[in-house]
Amino acid sequence: MIFKWCYIKLMESNNTTLAMKVFEFFQALFDFLAENDYTLWDHEAYVLVPLLCDKSGLNNHVLKEKVKILIKQCFEMYDPKKCLGLVIKFGAGSKNLKSVAESLDEMCIFMKANGLDYLTEKDLKFVAKLADSGDKGVREGALSVLAEAYKAIDEDIWRVVGNVTVKAKGLLEGRFRKIKGLGASSSTANLVVP
Repeated sequence: MIFKWCYIKLMESNNTTLAMKVFEFFQALFDFLAENDYTLWDHEAYVLVPLLCDKSGLNNHVLKEKVKILIKQCFEMYDPKKCLGLVIKFGAGSKNLKSVAESLDEMCIFMKANGLDYLTEKDLKFVAKLADSGDKGVREGALSVLAEAYKAIDEDIWRVVGNVTVKAKGLLEGRFRKIKGLGASSSTANLVVP
C-alpha cells in the first residue's frame, strides 16, 4: 500500500520537495529491508521498479542519483533476472527518452557486474533497435549494452541481434573495433612488461 500510495503521489505531482522526501523515505526503508534480508514480492517490485525507471529520467541531478541508487538496491532485494526484465520493459521501453537512456546505463552497469546470464536474445534484439535512436543518450546507452554483450560472445553478437539498420550496424562495428583494439593493445602491453 505504501509503495502504491507513493507511486500515485509522484505521478500526480511534479513537486521536487515531495519527490525528494519520497526517495529519502525509500532509501531509509530499503536500508532497513536489506538489513533484515527482505525480498520484494512480485507485486511490490511491479510497482517500485517501473516507478523508479520512469523517475530516472528526471532533470534534477540530485533526484536522479537517488533514484539510480534505489534501482541498484532493487536488484539486491528482488530476483535479479526479474528486476532486469522490469528495467528493460518499463525503463528501456519508456516513452521518456531520458528514462530510456538511464535504464540502459543501469543495464550496462548490471551486465559489467554479472555478465549476460540474466539477458535473453530477445532483450538484446530490443536493445539493438535502440542503437539507431535519434537521441544521443539512448543511442550511446544501447551501444554500451551491446558492447558489453560483444565482450562476452564476440562475433556471435550479429546472430543474436539479428537484422539491424545500416546506421546501427556501422555504429556497432565501430564500437566493436574499439573493443578489439583495446584488447589487443592491453595484451601487447602485458607482453612487453617483464
